[in-house]
Amino acid sequence: MNSHRQKSRVARRGNAAFGLIGILVVMAIILYLMFGNMGGTTSMDEVNKARKQGEQVSIDMQAQQLLTSVTQYQLANDALPQSMEDLEAPAKAYLDPWGLQVRFTCEKDLRSGKGLLHIVSAGPDGEFETEDDLTMTKDLPM
Repeated sequence: MNSHRQKSRVARRGNAAFGLIGILVVMAIILYLMFGNMGGTTSMDEVNKARKQGEQVSIDMQAQQLLTSVTQYQLANDALPQSMEDLEAPAKAYLDPWGLQVRFTCEKDLRSGKGLLHIVSAGPDGEFETEDDLTMTKDLPM
């Protein structure tokens, strides 16, 4: 009977040790995925890279839609729009990836006759004229 108790205690200790080893292995895998693979890129780096690419694609799509609206306004009015109100855009039109409305300016280069559309997103901090602003310039058909 005493032998049975000893075996039971040893089995419990073995199970506890196995559980601790399992937890350590899982933690090691998580740390590896988050912080490195011997000098290569980490999964967190890849996630951040994909997020930035997604933000840029969103800005590109908004820029293309805004370019279309500005071009339509230009053709209908023989002038460049000065604001979103000129475009009669809905209140939630042309939002950046952070849910804020982009700003734009249009200009015509008198030397070349070329029109330019400048688009600015406030970026992740939501404030214009800061380091993280995203800008884009598109040619306008003239």
